[in-house]
Amino acid sequence: MASVQQKPSMVQRTRTVVMDVYNDTACLLFTLSFLISVGASIVVLGGLAAMTAFCWDNQPLGLGAGFKMTPSYAAKTMEVMRIEKAAVTSTEGSFQCDKFFRFDWFLWTFQVVWLMIVGLCWYRRTLRKYQSALWAMGATVTAWHFFKINYIISMDQWTMGELHTQGIITAGGLIFCCIGNFFMFLSGANYALTMPRRNELSGVAFPGMNGNSADGKSFNQPDSPHVPSDMA
Repeated sequence: MASVQQKPSMVQRTRTVVMDVYNDTACLLFTLSFLISVGASIVVLGGLAAMTAFCWDNQPLGLGAGFKMTPSYAAKTMEVMRIEKAAVTSTEGSFQCDKFFRFDWFLWTFQVVWLMIVGLCWYRRTLRKYQSALWAMGATVTAWHFFKINYIISMDQWTMGELHTQGIITAGGLIFCCIGNFFMFLSGANYALTMPRRNELSGVAFPGMNGNSADGKSFNQPDSPHVPSDMA
């Protein structure tokens, strides 16, 4: 005799609705955080490219062309530029812009590569599996962002005109990169728990906290067929 399937109780239906809302909210927050980081990275690209171009267009002074030289700033500006140019001045006396900005471009590339890896894991639904490594990479690049923000702000009082504006744009983009990254850490930890575990090679899902497979179907196996006890 076939068993009668019972309808879910009110408690079960309420729990299902709450879990659905929780999962949707986690997905929304993670998506917004990811988009903020992507948009901020584009802003940093624009500001950094503009500063690099300004440096190349104003040789042999390089960035020195954008520093204040009024009497109240002249002495300090010359001291700042002496320190900054010491390591990046060529034998001909020109400002080596590529050498000066190499860390900045590496940091931006690190941010973009990290976002690409997060996006790939998100697409393949493997955030839960790799979240420890992902958040460790993100924390590293975010810490470097803070270092660079502090450096740009410390130079803000000495710069003027186009270089000053470009520095503010770059620092603003880095600040929003940090904001987006931090919210990805916070929302991503919960969002990853809504995803199933996967086998490393085959991509087969294993039961996780939500008990679902990769395609959202239940892992519960059908009942075994009835075997008579008086088998011949």
